[in-house]
Amino acid sequence: MKATNFISISCDEVTSVDNQSWLSLHAYIIKEWSQIPILLSLERVVEGADAGNLTRVIIQALLTVGGLTGESLSSKLICFGANGVSIFQGARTGVTGQIKLDYAPHMQGIHYMAHQTNLDV
Repeated sequence: MKATNFISISCDEVTSVDNQSWLSLHAYIIKEWSQIPILLSLERVVEGADAGNLTRVIIQALLTVGGLTGESLSSKLICFGANGVSIFQGARTGVTGQIKLDYAPHMQGIHYMAHQTNLDV
């Protein structure tokens, strides 16, 4: 992930039948004109599923698993796709707003289409 200028991230937080919160975080990068999928994180969220904690989990995965530094993260063009709930898409306090403000100023947040289609159906 260090060598690419563009990272596409998709993220979803779900609650399992035993009432545990899980975060799934995937990334795609382009290397030599090929799209490469990366599973960054699939982990239980133990500190709560609020925007601040989810932001910390996402950034930690980008830094440790993705091999990025804070400086390299701030220089990347990032597309962050998540469902439309305010925890993710809230303009000021959502995960998207926090990452853009504190870590990746060139990030663009989107409400991803697969989730939107499922809601429509």
